Amino acid sequence: MLWVLHLSLNAVIIVMAYEYNPIGHCEHAPGMDPQAADAVHAKIHDVCFIARSVNFPVRITAQYDFAEA
Repeated sequence: MLWVLHLSLNAVIIVMAYEYNPIGHCEHAPGMDPQAADAVHAKIHDVCFIARSVNFPVRITAQYDFAEA
């Protein structure tokens, strides 16, 4: 995403919207707590380089699958 924004800026292209769907995988552990995962996820904007570097809203959403494997 950073390259899209950078190259668009250099080409004087105004990016009105951009969607990126990264996927992260973690191991399921016994007693996994969705509320604890939400608490960690809520802090992402505080440390996200992209969210802190642009002057438009960045939405970060998460989906969890805590079903037993």
